[in-house]
Amino acid sequence: MNLKNASFFVAVVALAMTGGVGAATMGGRHGADAGVATAATKSGLPVGERMLAFETKHVTGPDNGTDTCPICKYGTLPGVMVFVHGEDNERVLDIATKLDKTVADSKKDLHAFVVVLTDDKEDEDMVRSVYGDKFKHVAVTYLPATDSVIKAYKVDLSPKTRTTALVYRKMKVTESFVNLGDKKGSVEALLAAAKRVDAAG
Repeated sequence: MNLKNASFFVAVVALAMTGGVGAATMGGRHGADAGVATAATKSGLPVGERMLAFETKHVTGPDNGTDTCPICKYGTLPGVMVFVHGEDNERVLDIATKLDKTVADSKKDLHAFVVVLTDDKEDEDMVRSVYGDKFKHVAVTYLPATDSVIKAYKVDLSPKTRTTALVYRKMKVTESFVNLGDKKGSVEALLAAAKRVDAAG
């Protein structure tokens, strides 16, 4: 079961849907190889820039069922924000599962958010169906791809970019990653970056 081609801004383990979800996607767009953000693949706020406030619908995590602003409530704490756009559900679920464990093991109140960018109600229903209530610690949320904050965050919505991850501390971006999972070790690099900001507090 696929979502039609559209926009999708971040989040993640296999859900059985008519035999599997390997090909199922949110936002339906696919793109080029990447891992850590490079000159060839740029997406998201540059290192050193301040994280921005926005409200988003939570379907998992401590604020499940609300439209809590992640940065307003937790911005001064170390965190990870992954914007998802057209990535396979299986890969997003895998990323979210690993982030959930990393947050659970946090010593300094690390927070993680997977923000799925949607184009219509069908996308929103899919987010709730695939990810709803699956994670205790990581917040999977959804937000219209047309929201002005997406442009403000400098997220690339073209087919070549499917995930954009920002690691931050004290409201400022410390590291960024693009297309998690395309390059071997890129998800592990994100988790290592998350642990670094967690250790720094």
